[in-house]
Amino acid sequence: MDSLSRDTKPGIDKMLLDQPGVVLESVARTFNVPLASVVARLPAAEQVTAPGELFVAIMEEVSNWGKLTLIVNTPEMVLEAKGPIGKGSMGRGYYNIPGAIGGHFKPEEFHSISFIDRTLMGKPSRSILFFNSQGSCVFKLYLGRQENREMIPEQVQLFAQLIEKIGDNKASR
Repeated sequence: MDSLSRDTKPGIDKMLLDQPGVVLESVARTFNVPLASVVARLPAAEQVTAPGELFVAIMEEVSNWGKLTLIVNTPEMVLEAKGPIGKGSMGRGYYNIPGAIGGHFKPEEFHSISFIDRTLMGKPSRSILFFNSQGSCVFKLYLGRQENREMIPEQVQLFAQLIEKIGDNKASR
């Protein structure tokens, strides 16, 4: 996904360094590149990327996490839905998720999945971004927050465990 020009990479890196909490979509728009290309430029401590073939396994894991925030971000809008992600099942070529935050997903269309650990809007944040083959983010899942706006500690732990599990899966290939 890193097909950036030699001229673009330093600009993205500088913007990420100079503005640590910058919204990643604004960086992508500034440089007219896919969001996945910006995510790939984040420091290793802030992102881990897994292959899209882990889509179903990741969705099954997060179905046990409780309330999350699902975000779909387009140039025209940012759509947010908060609640638990239901445990899905495969049927007719789709991974079907029941519930208030549900839908029908074609797992083979997901190219990569990035786990992001960085500051957003002045607060520590953890999210999972699901990318298609063009590097566009199809949707994001953000960890839930308590009433005091702090992330739910159990979800932070589950997020870290899932990253570790993915690392183990990648190593065993």
